[in-house]
Amino acid sequence: MNSVRISTIAAFAITAFTTPSLAQSLSLGFGDGIEYTSTHMFDDASNSYQIMSPDGGFSFDPDAGAWEKILLAPSNGFIPDEIYCVEEWVTFNPNPTGLPSPALEDWHETIFPGPDGQIWDIWNTELGDPTITLDPGGPPLPGLQWMINMEGTELWFDFDPIDIGPNGVTLHIQKYFRYTGATIGFDPVTIVQYPTPTPSSLALLGLAGIGATKRRR
Repeated sequence: MNSVRISTIAAFAITAFTTPSLAQSLSLGFGDGIEYTSTHMFDDASNSYQIMSPDGGFSFDPDAGAWEKILLAPSNGFIPDEIYCVEEWVTFNPNPTGLPSPALEDWHETIFPGPDGQIWDIWNTELGDPTITLDPGGPPLPGLQWMINMEGTELWFDFDPIDIGPNGVTLHIQKYFRYTGATIGFDPVTIVQYPTPTPSSLALLGLAGIGATKRRR
């Protein structure tokens, strides 16, 4: 099994975390388009993707776009039927404007077609269920549920509302995908992901209809 290790924005590690500067935060939400794109190379030495995103953190803005991750193939390519683990830390900071931040209750991830228009990677549970915790190895978030669509390209997490609060919050997310091509593949894997807020948070912001529209897509 290969491991994809994604640590967002701050120099976050399992044993150490430094709160990023709010002034450097990148907006992330479920609006149209892509807000932030990161490209990641496979590290043969560690047999994983070791990824550090730019300094700062995400501040949750429902109008902002999603996060696009482009995972380049290992030097020997993606191996047919091989399962790859995706592990990441997603940091949300308080709203830099001083206004309350919407509470989180949903995380959505989509695997997009490759350059040939085909999808050769699908979410997989053979080596473990997808999960979200606040600490690596900790219990799943309260109320955590997940669903993968029939095609294996969409992964939804739902959980009890999480307040970003004045100190921010970091989500530890782990899931797996399987390469389904018949031959070794070298096209990158593109994953687009975004959070959604609680309906009550949207109502406070005057955006109550937007969340329902996004969830039906």
